[in-house]
Amino acid sequence: MIIWHDMGGGVNERLLQMRSLAHTHVEIRGTCVSACTLFLGLPDVCVAPEAHLGFHGPRTALPGIPLPRREWERVTKEMGMEYPLALRQWFMEVARWHTEDYLVLSGTQVIAMGAKSCG
Repeated sequence: MIIWHDMGGGVNERLLQMRSLAHTHVEIRGTCVSACTLFLGLPDVCVAPEAHLGFHGPRTALPGIPLPRREWERVTKEMGMEYPLALRQWFMEVARWHTEDYLVLSGTQVIAMGAKSCG
C-alpha cells in the first residue's frame, strides 16, 4: 500500500484500519496528516524522505469545541504510542498541543526521529 495523499480522519477508525493492515507493507511517500500518521505504528511501514507528515493533537469534529481534558489526555497517549520513541517524545512535548493546525515534518525529519526509510 502506498500513501500519496491521506488527510487523516478519526483516531479510533484509523486504529481499527491498522489492525487489518498489520501484515501489509505500507509506504508513506506523499502527504500524510492527522490520523494517517498513526500508520507509523505498523510493523512494516516506511517513510520516503520527500514525504510530508502533519501532526496535531486530538480534536473534535466541531471547530473550536475541545475534547474534555481526560479524553484529550487519553487519546494523545494512545496516539503517541504509535510513533517511534524520539517522534513520540516530540509529539508529546510539542505537537499534541496544536489542535487547530498541523505541525508538518518532512520524511527526512521523521526518519531522523526513528521511522524506517523507504530509501
